Amino acid sequence: MRSEHLYKHLPAWAGLPALIVVFAAGAFAATAHAPLPVVKVHPTVRTEPVQRLQPPPAPRTALQALHRRDFIAVTAPGGVGHVLAGSDDRLHYGAYDQVHLRFTKPVQVGQKFDVFRPDGPIRAASGKRSLGLLIRHLGRIEILSLHGNLGRGRILRSFQEIGPGDVLLPARDIPARIEPRHPQRPLHGRVLYIRDDAAEAAQNQVIGIDLGRKQGLKSGCMLAVYRAGRVVRDIDGKMVRLPPGRIGRIMVLTPQQDVSIALIVESTAAIHLGDLVRNPDGS
Repeated sequence: MRSEHLYKHLPAWAGLPALIVVFAAGAFAATAHAPLPVVKVHPTVRTEPVQRLQPPPAPRTALQALHRRDFIAVTAPGGVGHVLAGSDDRLHYGAYDQVHLRFTKPVQVGQKFDVFRPDGPIRAASGKRSLGLLIRHLGRIEILSLHGNLGRGRILRSFQEIGPGDVLLPARDIPARIEPRHPQRPLHGRVLYIRDDAAEAAQNQVIGIDLGRKQGLKSGCMLAVYRAGRVVRDIDGKMVRLPPGRIGRIMVLTPQQDVSIALIVESTAAIHLGDLVRNPDGS
């Protein structure tokens, strides 16, 4: 049926919609036998930046570990004073408690001090050579008032209980962020300390290693921890030591002359004293 005949049979009230139907019918008639378009698909190459396979530690985790700055010293630090007593008969105090202080050097009201306690010796992996004393960072105190060489202070933060005799050193601000970096030369060391005298350590715990500034370490250096391979008997009867197996990654927080405190940022097995510390690539 022609479109004009179709239009004659449409009711008058159909109006504009009727015209749309007529034109649509005509368009369908004109294209009913047209060939379908052919679309050829060609493969394309999309490039993206290489993703970091081993992400750096979370800034908050590293910052929390830095706040508690244990270190290893040749001798116990003299400091500028020490905790004398508490405001009551208790022997140990924590955050927000007030304590009495005794100073050996001039200080000012409002000044802040970090509190440290000398601990036992840290020895090399062989156990024959002492590398120094472990100095535990216990917290931070602010001076509220002074009376000669005596003062009263408030504990702002504490990581462990603070008591009489604990040493005061001027508070030191820490960097807000540590940039991860790779060491510049091959390194070979061992784990010699696990915080809180734990038997083993895992992710987000703090350890000490027998590598320091003398070996080129800087804050932020990334290293890997390896477990020494077992010795097994081969089929010919000979004993063979298996290669070391990687069990974790660490980031150096505070390097010193011969030792460093580091944060475990990844672990696949428990880390123990004496485990190997090397470059991330195993060199």
